Amino acid sequence: DSCPSSIHQNQVLLTPCIHSAVYPDMSNSENENKKEGGGASIPDLNFDLKSGIRTAVRGANSILSTLEQHKTQTTTDFTSRVRPLASQFEYGMEKTIRFYEMRRNYGAQIVLGSASAIAILVGARRGKIPAALASATTGLASYGAVYGVPDMK
Repeated sequence: DSCPSSIHQNQVLLTPCIHSAVYPDMSNSENENKKEGGGASIPDLNFDLKSGIRTAVRGANSILSTLEQHKTQTTTDFTSRVRPLASQFEYGMEKTIRFYEMRRNYGAQIVLGSASAIAILVGARRGKIPAALASATTGLASYGAVYGVPDMK
């Protein structure tokens, strides 16, 4: 018998003696014939395990590749639509800043235009007196926005 003599209680050995321990009525020659006759051996198990791992890795790589392609396509679509909008927004902000910097050049037009527009809108809905009050309030607010509020010391 080729089994080691000292086996601890919780120890599992992967040796030919396990098979003889499970099938004690078979002789060693029958064990050898059974192994050679197509029974699963450790090298076959490793080959199947390696091919299984290889297949799993290929499948995972395929899934990850597909996900990356979809992410790239989505990012490209989003960027191609946002880039023109961002450039238009930048152009609009430049114009707004230039207009804001030149606001004192057109102060009278801004104050009178905003007061007149509010007077027309409120006058059509509420009457002459509310239109005059709203127009005066809007004119004062426009004046303050264009020229700033003076310091009262």
